[in-house]
Amino acid sequence: MGKVYLIGAGCGGYDLMTQRGIDLLKKADCVLYDRLIDPLLLQLVPAHCECINVGKENHHHTMPQTKIEETLIEKASRYERVIRLKGGDPYVFGRGGEEVLALTKANIDFEVVPGISSSIAALTYAGIPITQRGINRGFRVYSAHTKDDEINDLDYRSMACSSDTLVFLMGLKHKQEVFQGLLDHGKAKDTPIALISNGARYNQKSIYSTLQEALNQDFDMESPCTIVVGDVVALHEQMDFYTSKPLLHKRILIPNLDHHLIGEDLREAGAMVEEVQVGEIEEYKNALADIDIMDYSCILFTSRHGVSSFFHSLMEKGCDTRCLSHIKFACIGEKTAKELREFGILSDIICAQSDSWHMAELLKQTISKDECILLAKADNDNTILQEALSDYDVHVVAMYHTIMKPFTTTYEHYDAMMASSAFHVKACKDLFAHIDTIFSIGPHTTKACRKYGAKHIIESKTADKKALLSLIKEELK
Repeated sequence: MGKVYLIGAGCGGYDLMTQRGIDLLKKADCVLYDRLIDPLLLQLVPAHCECINVGKENHHHTMPQTKIEETLIEKASRYERVIRLKGGDPYVFGRGGEEVLALTKANIDFEVVPGISSSIAALTYAGIPITQRGINRGFRVYSAHTKDDEINDLDYRSMACSSDTLVFLMGLKHKQEVFQGLLDHGKAKDTPIALISNGARYNQKSIYSTLQEALNQDFDMESPCTIVVGDVVALHEQMDFYTSKPLLHKRILIPNLDHHLIGEDLREAGAMVEEVQVGEIEEYKNALADIDIMDYSCILFTSRHGVSSFFHSLMEKGCDTRCLSHIKFACIGEKTAKELREFGILSDIICAQSDSWHMAELLKQTISKDECILLAKADNDNTILQEALSDYDVHVVAMYHTIMKPFTTTYEHYDAMMASSAFHVKACKDLFAHIDTIFSIGPHTTKACRKYGAKHIIESKTADKKALLSLIKEELK
């Protein structure tokens, strides 16, 4: 019999989930997940993991609660680690207690991992401290949604005479009843209120008003919506750090060969960034078998994959770094040079721009034409570098092959895609109709964009990922 982990996915983006929850997801055999979790969390699970959507919307349940509990028990009999991934915190109006009791009755081992509830996170991301010295001494959290859509059992009298911050979850449909109930029982008409839709997410929307003004207003909001009533709401202009982010409400797709945090700057600017693995690296065995290293005075790497493949092949050949003492090393980009340092070698020549033309010009300034250059690269890479160095003695060795692999995206539409290679462009060409703008790292990538039918292309003036990231932030803000 396996173990069931009830994990709170938190409110908002995947990065607000606890480290404990993330660690467990990476080892999951089966995941039952809610509607409001960040879909990017599902990218963390292993390839073999069974993922089951049990999400609930108002008056529509993908799976009834009793069936969810039965499924947890059934999956625990088949798998070692079963995850029940719940939005917010499992015990804050999430029916986690019912699921735990069902597991207990079935003698199934369980663990509960807390998550950040929207009752706190949504307020924080809207610039509202749920408590503030000198204003209030506590807070109350209510569900404004019941099985029968009735909220008559709320104690408005007690709420109205309290200075506590009042938080109502799942209350969008009943907001007018809540406001009227508070006013009818004596809550001051000018009490500040806030409605926060999609709290702590890239598409968060916040509206601020007062009880009296909000009573007759028709707010254009969508669920999930958090309602806040209390004097602390008035602090939002001073304490807002999130809604002013320049890329809030933007979705950006970044294709990669492997997952790196190149989109972190964009996330910090408020964008929803989805990184997808569009291919994988296949190293060639014995790629250096027919290569005499002593024949070369310079080895040129165009990517970090070329570096790692080279040294793996060198070891296969029965050699190590001692045979490279006479050689100069040249790298395109700092990441390539960093990978070379991992093998104990400092690059003699580093082209700061990830661009073949600039690399060629730099080599022409530092390498004489009588020197022999070994170019270690992918077999399906472009030939720009060889053409630019046609006057030099350049021997190309294919170290690896880039294999395109199927991938899925989370959303139907993206405001932009960051394209840092022609391979990325080719992999994502079928999505171009659903992407407003393609940001290209350079001419070769731009050419590929046009070839595959991209309409709106903005090319970075410098072939550098940092420059490309800055360009995206500037154009989309």
